[in-house]
Amino acid sequence: MSKNPQTLRLFIRYIVGEATFEEKQKVEQWLKKDAANQQLLRSLEQLLHESQLDLARWNEDELWNKFASKAGLALSQAQSPDEVRKKSDKNIIQWLILSVMRWCFGTERSSFQYVFRLAIIFLLILGGTVGTTVYFKQLQLKRELAYQSTYQEYYTQKGERSTLLLSDGTSIHLNSATRVRFPVVFAKEKREVFLDGEGFFEVAHSKSSPFIVHTADANIRVVGTTFDVTSYSEDHKTQVIVSEGQVAFAGTQQQNVVLLNRNQMSCVIKGGCPTTAEVIRTDKYLAWLKNQMVFENATFAEVIKQLSRKYDVAFEVHDPNLLNRHIVATYGNESLSQIIRSLSFSLRFQYEVRGKVVSLYSRQNL
Repeated sequence: MSKNPQTLRLFIRYIVGEATFEEKQKVEQWLKKDAANQQLLRSLEQLLHESQLDLARWNEDELWNKFASKAGLALSQAQSPDEVRKKSDKNIIQWLILSVMRWCFGTERSSFQYVFRLAIIFLLILGGTVGTTVYFKQLQLKRELAYQSTYQEYYTQKGERSTLLLSDGTSIHLNSATRVRFPVVFAKEKREVFLDGEGFFEVAHSKSSPFIVHTADANIRVVGTTFDVTSYSEDHKTQVIVSEGQVAFAGTQQQNVVLLNRNQMSCVIKGGCPTTAEVIRTDKYLAWLKNQMVFENATFAEVIKQLSRKYDVAFEVHDPNLLNRHIVATYGNESLSQIIRSLSFSLRFQYEVRGKVVSLYSRQNL
C-alpha cells in the first residue's frame, strides 16, 4: 500500500463492496501474500467505521495519516498490490537469512543447541564455498583444455620470411615456404609445435614445461634455448643447429637421443637416427636470418632448391650433370638475375628466364 488516491480508493471500494471483479481479485491476492497485509486492511476498515467517512468528500492526506498512525507503520512500510507483485529476489534472500537467524538464535535454545546449529550453518557455508570454488576451477580447466586442443597454423609463402610470437613468449623466425602449427594455449606440462620448413627458435625458459618441436622425421626437446630446425617434407631430412643452450635431438622412434650444445649440428634422415654431433660455424647456416645465403662446397642441386624457396621460382634443369657440380659463394641483397648470371659463369651453363620459370642448359647443348 502506498500513499496515492488510486490505492486508497481501491481499498475503500473493496471495503464498501463497490470494487469490480478484477479489483477484488487484485486485493485478495495481495491479502494472501502476508498476514500483515490483512491486518493493514482491517485497520483501514476500522478507521472508516470510526470516522463515518463521506465517500463523496474525503481528504486523502488526512485519511492516510490517520490510517498510518493507527496501523503503527511508516508510510514506506506499506505496500500496494502492485508493489507486492514487484518484489525482487533481494527480499527473498533477506527472508532466507532472517529465517536462518531465527532458526539458530530463536528463543528457548540451550547452549548446546546454539553451538550445534551454528556449526551446521558454518558447514553449509563452507560446503557452498568449496563447491563454488571447485565448480569454477573445473570450468576454467575445461576452457584451458578447449584452448589446448584448438590449434592454429601459420605459414610463409615462397619468397617470404616472418617472425611469430607464441603465447609463452617464444619467438620463431620462419624462413620461406615454412608451415608451423601450435595450440592457442600451451598445456602446463609441455609446449608442442609442429614444423614443416625452416625456423629459428628462441624458446622462453621453463623447467616445468619443456618445449618440443615435432617434424616429419624427428623430435627436438628443449627447456629454453636458441636453435635452428630445417625440415622440409620434400627433403625427408631434419637438421638441427644449436646457437645457445642444449637440445635433445631424436628420431621419431625416440631412440639414440643426441645432446647438442652450442655451435653443434646433427641431422636425421627419415626413419633413421640422428648423426653424431658436429661442431660447425653457425653463422654459415644461420645466414638466412640476415637475408643472406652462404654456400660452402654445396651442390648445385642444393643451391637451386634454396633459390626456388627464396625467390619463388621453378627451375627446369635440362642437363642433370649440372646438379652434381659444387660451388662456394655468398649472396646478400643480389637479385635473382644477378645470382643466376654469376652462377652461369662459374658453373658454365646457359639459362633462360620465362616469368617464374628458369631453364638451365649446359653450354655444349646449345
